[in-house]
Amino acid sequence: MDVADRIRRGVKWLALGKAATQVILWGCTIVTMRLLAPADYGLVALAAVFMSFVALFQELGLRVRLVQLEKLEHDYVRAVYGLSILVNLTLALCLVAAAPLIAAFFGEERLALIVTLLAVQFLFSSIAVIPDAMIRRSLDFRALTLVEMLQSTSGALLTLALAWMGYGVWSLVCGTLLAALVKSLGLIWISPFRALPRLTFKGMRSTLVFGGYVTGQRISWWFYTGFSTMILGRLFDAATVGIYTVAHTIAFMPLEKLGSIMATASFAGLSRVAGDMPVFQAYLLKGVRLLSVAGFPVFFGIAAIVAELTPLVLGEKWLPIVPVAQLLCLVMPLRMLNGPLTESLNAIGKPAAAWNNVLIVAVFVIAGVAAGVAWGPVGVAWGWVASFPVAFLISTARVARHCGLAYREFLRPMLPAAGLAGAMLTGLHFGRPYLPLPFPSWEGLAATVLLGILFYGPATLLLDREGSRQVRALLKR
Repeated sequence: MDVADRIRRGVKWLALGKAATQVILWGCTIVTMRLLAPADYGLVALAAVFMSFVALFQELGLRVRLVQLEKLEHDYVRAVYGLSILVNLTLALCLVAAAPLIAAFFGEERLALIVTLLAVQFLFSSIAVIPDAMIRRSLDFRALTLVEMLQSTSGALLTLALAWMGYGVWSLVCGTLLAALVKSLGLIWISPFRALPRLTFKGMRSTLVFGGYVTGQRISWWFYTGFSTMILGRLFDAATVGIYTVAHTIAFMPLEKLGSIMATASFAGLSRVAGDMPVFQAYLLKGVRLLSVAGFPVFFGIAAIVAELTPLVLGEKWLPIVPVAQLLCLVMPLRMLNGPLTESLNAIGKPAAAWNNVLIVAVFVIAGVAAGVAWGPVGVAWGWVASFPVAFLISTARVARHCGLAYREFLRPMLPAAGLAGAMLTGLHFGRPYLPLPFPSWEGLAATVLLGILFYGPATLLLDREGSRQVRALLKR
């Protein structure tokens, strides 16, 4: 089986796994949101700002390098394993030491214990970095999907059970820890890699340089994606942060699923064909078109229904999230596309160029969010809408140049899906008040979703024939 067939099979497995897991996660998440208060989510979001920053150093880009290299030696992999364990142990201890300072920074005493407990994740993750890389390198996405399904389901179910019993914010903490443990044990169980770690830096210079650039990318990415939560937490209370966090969760959830599918499959697959540039270019453009056909209607569809969905599913207390989620959904398709495009530069061995792209996006987004934060979560969302599209156009032009493609070749696969999804959103937004159904109501929500599908599906078949052809080809194989 060639690389193309393995990628297609991998995408299918990842998509089916994400879809099956999503049904369970959405059910658990919706019930959990009704049980917990915005302040509970706000506290975990504040802790996550620092946890996610420390996580950037979790593997120092070592897993990416292991996947990207054409050949690996056994002793080299053992050395990477030893370095990974050392780094993660150090990070966990640093977090425990910094926990009281983090709590004092935000003025929330409970954050000290929350951060201390969540630091245990790094001990779990340290033993799974190499098994994870080996699975991705072999393009065994079936095994990876099964582990991730078990991870997500176990964490969500424990969170729901503890929230039901009244444990509040601690239900979120415990669910996160269980998910991390299950993932690490699952990866170790199914990975072909069996060896003890070896602590040495001999022959690691090129790996550390490559990993340094990847880590730089992740630090820049963390700073601009977490900046919104951090500045809101500094200027507003935990409940306000919770409003933004839940709105972002609703808008981001499809990105987390769709984007992770393509990022997982595309980087590993593109790394395997990086030596054949015409094949690499063809795979990259196909990925952009498939993501566009799937992503634009999903995110714009959420923007169209979130006003009716929120009171029905989450309750009246969550109505302030509606305008925030609607605005964020408008830029999520571009965020979804930006990830694989950046990873394509890593796949061809240009991590410095990829880092420069992330820095460009970071500058624009931080400026936009800083300009809008005075108006709270809605102002922050407007900051994203104003800044990210401009940054995306600049970074995409740079990716095209490094990959030997004309800029219009990158834009051409995106535009039909974006235009059709935009027309769908406009029609649903202005047409919903004319439906002879109460608002909000389940029948009105169902009718809106059905109308969106009936418009976008046939319109894509007629007006984006290449996109629909590639989707059919993917489903047939």
